[in-house]
Amino acid sequence: LCCNGQYMLIDAGVPSAGDTVVEYIRDLGIKKLDYVVCTHGHADHCGGLDAVIESFDVDNVFTSPYAGDAAAYLHFVDTVESAQLTLEVPDQGVKYSLGDAKFEFIGPLSDHKNVNDDSLVLRLDYGDTSFLFTGDMTSKMEADVAEAVRYCGVDSLSILKVGHHGSKYSSSEEFLASIMPQAAVISCAARNTYGHPHKETLQRLEDVDALVLRTDEGGAIIAKIRASGVEMQVYEYCGGK
Repeated sequence: LCCNGQYMLIDAGVPSAGDTVVEYIRDLGIKKLDYVVCTHGHADHCGGLDAVIESFDVDNVFTSPYAGDAAAYLHFVDTVESAQLTLEVPDQGVKYSLGDAKFEFIGPLSDHKNVNDDSLVLRLDYGDTSFLFTGDMTSKMEADVAEAVRYCGVDSLSILKVGHHGSKYSSSEEFLASIMPQAAVISCAARNTYGHPHKETLQRLEDVDALVLRTDEGGAIIAKIRASGVEMQVYEYCGGK
């Protein structure tokens, strides 16, 4: 995420993806990250963050209060400490600035005893455009998040980062009907062994008329906010200039 020369990274894939993420960020001419967010302690989210922390100046590192103790996450914690950074659990409801954009963490509201449902959930607003980044939360956590979104006074979201890579156990009918996303971005690998995104999730997104964009079909997905609205771009990123 970038706004007015400030930058945020949310998760970075498995450990082997770290170098690709670093190269992509460098190709954009970015030398410093104002915020790095580790939504939760699973390797496919926190694994690539080690390379990022080691490669860039970073101001703030956020993590879930219930991130777990998986080996990949503990390695990430060691990397943060070696970089002499503080791993911070963000307070709920505190407004942070990313340039002219504002963001806050609206989940998790309690310890669900499940690493996926204990993902950090982040909402970002820029003018009339709103985003929701959900980590791997499932339908068990969605009711709390939907209530928090409504409390913020938004009738519908501009863009939803679909929970848990499009798993059928996330993005329930009730949740989607509550937040009414205009566009839904699904991050998943092509031909992944989990079968993500599941057909049930795709049908539920279609039922609320959300524009669905998938990384397994198009590659990198870029959302640009312009005066005329949000412009979505899809392109394949293979590294290099």
